[in-house]
Amino acid sequence: MTNGANCAELITLINTSLTFITVVTNIVSLHLAKKQIKQEIEQNRQKAEEQQKQYLEEKRHIEEVDRLHEKPYLVFQEARISDESDEKVTRIDFIFKNKGRGAAYDIVPELECMAKTVEGKTKVYRCDAVQDPIAMVGEQFTTMWTLGCEQKLVDFIFTMPIEYQDASGRKYRQKYNLIFLASGGACIKNFAQPELVDANVLLNRN
Repeated sequence: MTNGANCAELITLINTSLTFITVVTNIVSLHLAKKQIKQEIEQNRQKAEEQQKQYLEEKRHIEEVDRLHEKPYLVFQEARISDESDEKVTRIDFIFKNKGRGAAYDIVPELECMAKTVEGKTKVYRCDAVQDPIAMVGEQFTTMWTLGCEQKLVDFIFTMPIEYQDASGRKYRQKYNLIFLASGGACIKNFAQPELVDANVLLNRN
């Protein structure tokens, strides 16, 4: 009897040990499986981020190539006393030419600017509505300005901002630092590179 009881107890102990080992093995396996799943999720996340980053870089590159292909560039040509001047108001035509790669649309010069003369500061005003706001490549764009009613024409320096869009609706601004001579001519002091502007920043339109 004693040998039989001891044998039964031994079998029970062995079964219990096997059960414990099985449970521990399952727990370890489950832990390793969860760890592996987490690692796979993290790897997939990193891979997705890298793919997204690569996609955005390629997209930006394509957009930049398209932008440069469509980029207008208004170059100052000359200024002269306008034929529309009269006894009370002397008007000045400022003439630009689009030497860029693409057409300029919705061209809008600023409405008024501060100017410097030998006597101090004054204002110069745009005195015409934009009749043709488009300048194709090689075409000219003219905007008319004045110092005001019954104002004597003098030498002055001012900065004229002009905004426009390319064919895809990207907005640009160019700022021209101009010197006007009372004799009727003008010259530019800077290169006035086209700069991209925020879509929410707009010049006042007439």
